[in-house]
Amino acid sequence: RMDPRQAMRTVDKLILRNSEKIEGMNIGLIIDQNIYVLNQYAAHEEYYSLYYYVGEGMTIICSERFGDYDWKRFEKGEIRSF
Repeated sequence: RMDPRQAMRTVDKLILRNSEKIEGMNIGLIIDQNIYVLNQYAAHEEYYSLYYYVGEGMTIICSERFGDYDWKRFEKGEIRSF
C-alpha cells in the first residue's frame, strides 16, 4: 500500500506535468481517521491558499478564513495530514 502523502505527490506531479496551467487545485483524501490535503496554485497565493486551524477539539480546513481562530496557511504545493 502506497503512503498517502506519496500518492498525493504522485497525482500532483502527474496533473502538473500534463496540464498547460493549473490556476488552483485542492485535493483531499480521507483514509481511516486521517485527512490528507494538498494545496496547489500557479499564482495569486492569497486567493488560492487553503487555511487550517487545529485546536479546541476540532480541525477546520477552509479557503476563506472566518471567526477568531489562529489560522495557519498552507504553503504552495504543501501536503498536510490531520
